Amino acid sequence: MPQLRLRPAGPLSPFRRMALGSWSAADDPTVHGSLRLRCEALLAYGERAAAAGGVRVTPTALVARCLAQALREVPDCNAILRGGRIYLRQDVTLFVHVALTDPRSGRLDLSGVTLHHADRATVIGLARRLDGGVREVRGGQGAVARTRELFRWLPQPLVGPLLTGLSFVTHTLNLDLSALGVPRDPFGGAALTNVGALGLDTAYVPLVPYTRIPLFVAMGAVVDEPVVDGGAVVPARVLPLHATFDHRLMDGAHLARFVAVLRRCFADPDAALGPAEAE
Repeated sequence: MPQLRLRPAGPLSPFRRMALGSWSAADDPTVHGSLRLRCEALLAYGERAAAAGGVRVTPTALVARCLAQALREVPDCNAILRGGRIYLRQDVTLFVHVALTDPRSGRLDLSGVTLHHADRATVIGLARRLDGGVREVRGGQGAVARTRELFRWLPQPLVGPLLTGLSFVTHTLNLDLSALGVPRDPFGGAALTNVGALGLDTAYVPLVPYTRIPLFVAMGAVVDEPVVDGGAVVPARVLPLHATFDHRLMDGAHLARFVAVLRRCFADPDAALGPAEAE
């Protein structure tokens, strides 16, 4: 007689199949950290950018632009591990997670949008690219959708080896497979997840080995909190950020510099990121 009453979970989404092929027993260099930043200035900056550009500027787009700026100013955090050696990326590319409903199973699934050269974009430009990418992903369009279909039908025992093999060829060997339909640098140097949109205040994203991303940031929902300002308790809008990073590539000193840039972006985004009205 079995110890537990169990039944098969049924058809798995492409992301769930990829997840099963990605992780084994915990044995990794993961470090976690949290930060809560006042965001009134950044949100006002986003409102001005939205009015000037006629585009929806979400908190996700604003935080993505801040992360891109931090990666640009602290290049040691924009790194990748190849063959036991650390290499610094010369371009700033972000991966923004997108929650969606799988059209075949109707279940919640996860995908994402890649933002190349995110540090060169204005907030208006980045918001447009992100909005277009989200609509493409949720509409089942583009290279991401084709990749998801591959992992839907691939036998489960082959998922892990394929992910490991692709990661080795595209990252360790640094070969361009775009002619075979594999997107160039599909994940970038950091990933952003808006868990606040799911009703969560706190979450830590696991490192995903095949992506080679060393830094994952989960942003919670904007909340109203009392803070001490000039010796007085005042109401404030606060945005929580929760980071997971690879200790092999960065440490507390790197993250301190990274956080300093984020604080500057949140406190005075016009000075740190350029005028909100700039296209």
